[in-house]
Amino acid sequence: MHIKPIRIKHKQAIRHFSTNRQSTFNGIMALTAILSTFLLFFTNTQMQKQVYLSYCGDFGFYGKSLTLMKTNTFAFIYHGCSQTAGHFSGTWSIEDSILILDTASSSHILQSRYKIQGNDLIPLTEEENKFTLCEYYVDPFSRAI
Repeated sequence: MHIKPIRIKHKQAIRHFSTNRQSTFNGIMALTAILSTFLLFFTNTQMQKQVYLSYCGDFGFYGKSLTLMKTNTFAFIYHGCSQTAGHFSGTWSIEDSILILDTASSSHILQSRYKIQGNDLIPLTEEENKFTLCEYYVDPFSRAI
């Protein structure tokens, strides 16, 4: 019995090789996307477990946020009108219902001492620059309605 060899033309072989390479590449990209999504979700979940309290407040068009971490560090982020934006970080402590923020640089946007009053943080130097726990915060546009 004689078996006749199958001859594959050169163009067919290249097309077959190219299709396999594309399938492998697509599989690797899909796996990478799945693993990246899992990693981002896991990282975000772990970060959320480190948050002690989150405060929000009015600042220009977008607002400001102050996140106190369980490690006694904080992050302050603000976005205002006319491209005004920035952030500060440092450490925090509480003494006699006063939140004390310690940063490496000073700013007129973020005060260093706030009185804790219910869901609000009231600056000791000016009352209109307060923070409210984010879960109770209502933005200025919603308040106007």
